Amino acid sequence: MSIIEFKRLLKEDFYCYCESYSVINLIKIYFKVPGFKFCLWYRLCNYLGKKKSLYPIYILAFGFFKNISYKFGMDISIHAQIGGGLRIWHFSGIIINSKAKIGRNFSIRPGVVIGNNKGGAPNIGNNVKVGAGAIIIGSIKIGNNVEIGANATVVKDVPDNAVVIGNAASVYRIKEKCWENDND
Repeated sequence: MSIIEFKRLLKEDFYCYCESYSVINLIKIYFKVPGFKFCLWYRLCNYLGKKKSLYPIYILAFGFFKNISYKFGMDISIHAQIGGGLRIWHFSGIIINSKAKIGRNFSIRPGVVIGNNKGGAPNIGNNVKVGAGAIIIGSIKIGNNVEIGANATVVKDVPDNAVVIGNAASVYRIKEKCWENDND
């Protein structure tokens, strides 16, 4: 990952929390919004972990990342591949497996588990919203523009533009409109 890619991902995450980018707003959001603070350290560890020459700084950053992880009750692996626009609405009880692949504009709520089953982890598309307490496990594919309801248990593939609810989850309906960046 290049420094340009790191900055791009961080800005995309930032825009999930604030509409106008400036250093002042970045600092305000960092101290006011735990989800963004977590995203910043996650992105920094991803960047530094791939730079062997910066390994001592990576160890320090990883220590801060783990401290924030414990403080906020989140276990999101720095090896998970998460695209830009990560929005963590509220922290606590969020687990994302190291093998998970998640696209851009991913919105997650508390108590969500994205885990593996028999070695396979989910591959989640772009513009996906996951409700509180949802469980997504196994080597499954979640399409683009999908909404997963609260407390849904997803163990099968989900097509694009679907709304998924229930335990075990099933497609409730296919959305007619594309993704809208609404303020939940």
